[in-house]
Amino acid sequence: MFAISFNGPLQATVIKLQLLNCSEITLYSLCLPDYTGVWHNDRYLPVLIRMPADKRYRQAPGNLSDNQQRKQPMENLAPVIRNAARALVVRDNSILLLRKAGYESGERFALPGGGQDPGETLVQTLLRECHEEIGTRVQVGDLVHVADYFKPRDTNPPSTRHLVEFLFSCDVPETYTPVNGHRPDKHQVEVVWAGLDVLADMPLYPRSLAAFLTGAHGTGTRVYLGLID
Repeated sequence: MFAISFNGPLQATVIKLQLLNCSEITLYSLCLPDYTGVWHNDRYLPVLIRMPADKRYRQAPGNLSDNQQRKQPMENLAPVIRNAARALVVRDNSILLLRKAGYESGERFALPGGGQDPGETLVQTLLRECHEEIGTRVQVGDLVHVADYFKPRDTNPPSTRHLVEFLFSCDVPETYTPVNGHRPDKHQVEVVWAGLDVLADMPLYPRSLAAFLTGAHGTGTRVYLGLID
């Protein structure tokens, strides 16, 4: 893999550069600041883009139809995008959540689920993650929402990971009592039922997800939510 430094405008989509003894080649699709590739003599060469931190940006949450959304800096964006599958388990106007602790800002709540491993389908990911986190086998239903999420990571130095979140409607057995699974998520304290009517006032992460889950953003027929935070 070749590495270059880039200080040009973010709008650039084609860059000319010299690599080793190659003749002039064209760099395509500079839509990600961290990595891309070049075609040279019918070969695809991966290229790592080194861009100053103050020139890395992402779109802020907002109306999906607004093409002029403001942009914000992003800290140490990991170069790999990861899929994550989440379970939406709703019963009697309550939703099943993980309660997490140990953060500087206090406790947090999150949907059960996690990152997709190589060789897994999204459904297999969700079955595995739910068994590990909430201690039961879920029945996976329809895909309800898809969203992009730039998740802050507790690393040194702090970093950000780009996740594509797939939210599925799921059911748990009628006799299920919330309990931690055999391999709970990091910081996970317990599994709880939370009322949908109080979800907006809870520290749910991603934070903007509560509005979609409680119907504040429409009828619930919108599948792709755009960027959530």
